[in-house]
Amino acid sequence: MADGKPTFYDVFIFYGRVDSKAFAIALGQRLKAMGFGVWIDQDDIPLGVDFQRQIDEAIAQTHNFVFVISPHCALEIERALQLNKRIIPVMH
Repeated sequence: MADGKPTFYDVFIFYGRVDSKAFAIALGQRLKAMGFGVWIDQDDIPLGVDFQRQIDEAIAQTHNFVFVISPHCALEIERALQLNKRIIPVMH
């Protein structure tokens, strides 16, 4: 441990600030309460530090990457699941 933070995190939480900030923070707090090492940018990037570099380093030091899908997609995803459709994530 360095400065009270784990060398490797169990979970990196990536989320869209506009749609999912409150949910992602609550998820991170819940996981931390369960004893997991969690990296979420809300807590871990100090002011005046290179944001992208910090994220790149955190991803490199994380075992699991959690991507929180925005709520505005939930109804469509739920319907696709109900209809047994294959869901294919696409990165733009």
